[in-house]
Parts: sequence; structure tokens; C-alpha cells
Amino acid sequence: MDIYLTEFGSKLKKSGEAFCIINSKGEHYFSPNQVECFVIEDKISVSSDALQLAITNDIPIILSDKLGNVIGKVWQYKFGSNAKIRRKQLEFFQTEVGSELGKEWIIKKLKHQINHLEKLSSIRKITSYSEDIAKMKQLMDKLSNLNGSPSEIRETLMGYEGNISKIYFKCISDLLPERWKFKEREYRGAKTPYNIVLNYLYGILYSKVEHALIIAGLDPFIGIFHTDNYNKASLLFDFIEQFRFLALEQVTTLFSKGIIQQNFFIEKEDKSIILASTKKGIIVQEFYKTLERSGSLSNKKNYTHKNLIKLEAKNLATSLMNL
Repeated sequence: MDIYLTEFGSKLKKSGEAFCIINSKGEHYFSPNQVECFVIEDKISVSSDALQLAITNDIPIILSDKLGNVIGKVWQYKFGSNAKIRRKQLEFFQTEVGSELGKEWIIKKLKHQINHLEKLSSIRKITSYSEDIAKMKQLMDKLSNLNGSPSEIRETLMGYEGNISKIYFKCISDLLPERWKFKEREYRGAKTPYNIVLNYLYGILYSKVEHALIIAGLDPFIGIFHTDNYNKASLLFDFIEQFRFLALEQVTTLFSKGIIQQNFFIEKEDKSIILASTKKGIIVQEFYKTLERSGSLSNKKNYTHKNLIKLEAKNLATSLMNL
């Protein structure tokens, strides 16, 4: 399991050969074989012997801010990019081979967005989104037909992808209960509940995907279409596209089924709102149920979504080694 420490003043320490978490609810003990990862927000103390126990057992400790953005990681020094794979990334990612690979990941995301809208429309017996869905498919076909190196098609590709996503989020907003509707997709500094929760889910997903890339020996800083982001894990932003549906469908479910309530949010003095720390556990728990469900990526239906992420990262590394 992944363990999130979000409560102010919580402590993580070692007790014998186990981890001990101390918070307002008491002391909680976990053996290393129960833990896959620790995610820690600020104002949490971690003892050096707990760090050593985690490192010895290949358990990464991820530091995040209150919005779920990863700001640092602690793990085994042996984790890191394989030199040969890194050379292959540099050699092929900025060629047409890279373009086709990056397009494949983006198209998977777009197909999931279209399927999600079609499913919601069918369940609710709504026909008013047929034109929007048709437009999304038309733009996706144009994106699919782009040819050239990443530098040659990046701007056009991002334009098509952005327009499809705008249509998707407009439709999703329309389908949400009135109090949760939003005007546009917001990223850092999001002001609307939907975007705040989606960004938090993405933070969880980013940490999962980046860890899978690194364990597979890939360099997350050598990407395809997101190479313009200085000091950003550009491969992460390319590779994660095919898995974004997990967060997109989850956030819609959380709001549509009434799991998210108004008390999940706190209004600050400057009138901005943030996710209440005491409610993050509910969101994490629901998302982890999704990650543990069987997926159908590449028809590998016997794998959970969590394991599919790891498998696809390994497959990418293997493919690069064979080029």
C-alpha cells in the first residue's frame, strides 16, 4: 500500500523492524512488506532510522506540497537511468520514431476522453453531445495523420490536443451538479473544486508513473513533445498521457456520486480554496480502488491499472533497447 501522511504534526519513525506512524489517532505500525511508498506533506517529521529502513527495503519516500505536487523524493541510489536506454532516448525521441510513439500515447488519452463522454451520455440518455463528440473525433483524426519529427509537428499537435480537451472539459462541466460546474481547466493555483481535486489526483498519478519510469531504467527528463519545459520531467508528461483517464474518470465519479462534499474544501483569508487535509484520505482511498482494478490496456486484462503502468514502462525500455 501507499501511505499518505498529511496531518499536521504527524511523525514517521522506526520501531524495531517496522514503521511507526504517530498522529492524533494514536500509533500505527506497518512492516516494510506492507508499504510500497510513503507520500509526505510539509510539517511532518521523519526520523533518520525510518529513512534508512525505507531505503533498505526499496520504499521511496515522496515529498509533496498541499496541492499534491511532488517536490522531492528519497530512494535507493541504485535507481536511475540506464546509460544505454538514455542514449536510445536521445537518439530516437526527436525523430519520427519518437513522434509516432508520443502520438500513440496522446491518442490513447483522447480515445478515453471520447469513450468517457459517450458512456456518460448513454447512461444519462443525453444526445446533445453528439456534435461535440463528432468534433473531437474529427480533430483526433487530424492529429493522428500528422507526420514529421516532434519539433516539426509539436505546435500543431498540441493545438489539436488542446482543442479536444477544451470540448471534453466543457461537456464534463455541463454534466456535473450545478454547484460543481467550472468554466475552464485550471492548473496550479486552481480556484474551483473540480480542478483542485483533479490536480490532486494527477499528483498521485505523476508519482506512480515517474517511479515506474525510473525503475525501468528510463530518464524522465528526456521526452518527446514536452522537451521545452526546462528542468521538468518531460518524458513523464509524455508517457502519462495514456493513463490520465484514470484521474479524469475518477474525479467525475467523485463529484457525480456525491462523495465530494462542500466540507472537503477550506476557504483561506485571501478567498482562495484548498483541499482539506482531513478529507484527502477519502480521495486517495477511492483513487487507489481504481488503480487496483483490472485494466484493458493492450488487452492485458489480467493486470491492475497500477501494474499496467509499471509494465508499459518496462515495455518502453525494452523497445528502446531493441532499436
